[in-house]
Amino acid sequence: MYIYNIMINIEAKKQELILQLAELLTVYDKFQVYFAEPSEQISLGSNVSRCDRLAVPLSGCHRMEIFTGGKITTICPGPGDVTFMPKGIWNHPDWILPVKTATFGFEEDEIWISLVECYGNSDKQAVRIVVPGLCTDGDALFKLFKPCFVEHQDARSGIMIKLLMYYILDTIRSPVGSSPRGKAYHTWGMMTGYLEEYYDANISREDVAAIFKLAPNYVSFLFKQQSGIGFTEYLNKLRLNKACFLLKSYNQTLDEVALAVGFSSAAYFCRLFKKYNGITPTEYRNRGDKPL
Repeated sequence: MYIYNIMINIEAKKQELILQLAELLTVYDKFQVYFAEPSEQISLGSNVSRCDRLAVPLSGCHRMEIFTGGKITTICPGPGDVTFMPKGIWNHPDWILPVKTATFGFEEDEIWISLVECYGNSDKQAVRIVVPGLCTDGDALFKLFKPCFVEHQDARSGIMIKLLMYYILDTIRSPVGSSPRGKAYHTWGMMTGYLEEYYDANISREDVAAIFKLAPNYVSFLFKQQSGIGFTEYLNKLRLNKACFLLKSYNQTLDEVALAVGFSSAAYFCRLFKKYNGITPTEYRNRGDKPL
């Protein structure tokens, strides 16, 4: 059971992250880097990256399954370790052992930060907050670093990751790093972060409104204002994007793909897929690498 808690003081969490990240950078000369690789296998219940991500444990053990070295492997990163998950690649954390971790996602125009605290109790409770918009130019720096540390998976990777973490830390500390987009954008960012975590669950606009203590109509307004589409359409497109990855990457049945991305009916999934993409899921799979 995961608890998505938006009542936390974000500024306090930001300051806590600054202190812990600064301590890591002081203690460790370089980071040990784990690399999640493309595969034809997938672990059930996995997260699929919508962008390049770095997971940085601040304390405890961030145990997860990734595909690396030609097989599905369980890794146990702790402080001083980083897991790199490229866009479109899966990882499967179990959230059983106590851990506090920061995940940095590198989007086109910003770096978002997700903080997760798992207390390791019988309920496997976690607290998640998404803090988008803290950086707006780090993506360019990351693009310069990425080819280097992917091609040279050795000590140099850990040193370059440390330099990148120094940049992020400096940006978080600076008021200039704060997003000018306002409270509505941040609220919407937190909701989309929530959907990224729970898109495969049976979730509705009313559920999200209750979690974020907002009126359902206001949730619809925010999605229309910030993304140009309504809540349901946003969620459907998110699920269908995840389905496209599964169709191209794994030999799952349509029933399995539909269930994995949150649709209870394969028939409904197929209708929606054709509505938005113009072709059926099977036709999409058979197209190979041709874009839609």
